[in-house]
Amino acid sequence: MAKYHITEKITPIINTTSNLAMANKTVLFDWIPFEIPRGTCRLANINMLINNTDSSTAQGGDINFYFAKSVDGVAPKSIGTQKGTASAPNMLNLKANLIGTYFMDFSEAIDNLGLKTISMLSTANAVASDKTAQHCVLQGENDYPGTTTGYQTIWVAATAKGTALDLGTGVLLNQAGNQAQALATPTALTVDGTVPSRLFLIGDTLQAFVAADGSGVKNIGKVVSFATNTINVDEVLEAFTDNMEICNTTPMEFTLALEY
Repeated sequence: MAKYHITEKITPIINTTSNLAMANKTVLFDWIPFEIPRGTCRLANINMLINNTDSSTAQGGDINFYFAKSVDGVAPKSIGTQKGTASAPNMLNLKANLIGTYFMDFSEAIDNLGLKTISMLSTANAVASDKTAQHCVLQGENDYPGTTTGYQTIWVAATAKGTALDLGTGVLLNQAGNQAQALATPTALTVDGTVPSRLFLIGDTLQAFVAADGSGVKNIGKVVSFATNTINVDEVLEAFTDNMEICNTTPMEFTLALEY
C-alpha cells in the first residue's frame, strides 16, 4: 500500500489553429516540466476536465500521454510542433528520456455532457475492453538544473489518437466594424454563437482565429467579466475582424494522482 498520495495539476497551452479539430497522431502539446518529490512513484490516475466542442458536443478521440526525464542534466527534445505529426526521428531521439505512457479513452468518460459544457474523464474510472489496467512508474534525475531541493523534474507531452479532438468554441465576434487594437484598455467584445461564459473563465487568455480555417491568429487579452452577448477583456493586443472565432488558450486541464 502506498505511504501517501500527492496530486499535480497540468494546464497545457493550446494556441495553434485552436478552433479546428485535431488529426489522428498529431501533437496535442509538447513537453511540459513539473516537479514532484524525489523517489520512485506510481502514476495511479489522470483526471481531466476538457471543454466540449462549441460547449455542447461531447469530445471524441483519445489521448496518449508520454512521460520523460532528463539525461545527464539535459531536458528531452521536442516531440514536434503543436498539431504537427510526431515524427519518427523526434521519437528516436527520446529513447533514453522516455519513462512511461498513459492512455485516456474518451469512450470511458465519467460524465460526457452531464456537466453540459465540459467533459470529465478519469483513467481510473474504467478501462476499455481492449485495454488492461495501466501502471506507470515515474522517476527522474535528482540533479536537473533549477529543480527545487528535494524534488525531481518530470516532463509530460501528449498526442491525439483516433477520432478528431475538437476544441472549437463557436464564440464569434459580432461587430460589423471589427475590433481595433486597444492596448492596456478595458474593452467590451460583442459576440454571438455560443454563450462565452459556458466555456471561458475570468482570467482566461483569449485568441481569435479565422473560423473557416484557423488562420490569422490574433492575440486578445484576459477575460475580466461577462455580460449578455459580451466578453469584457483587459485589453486587445491585436486588431481582429468580425466573425473570427474566439478561443481560450487553456481549454483543458488534468491532474496527476501519484502514489509514493
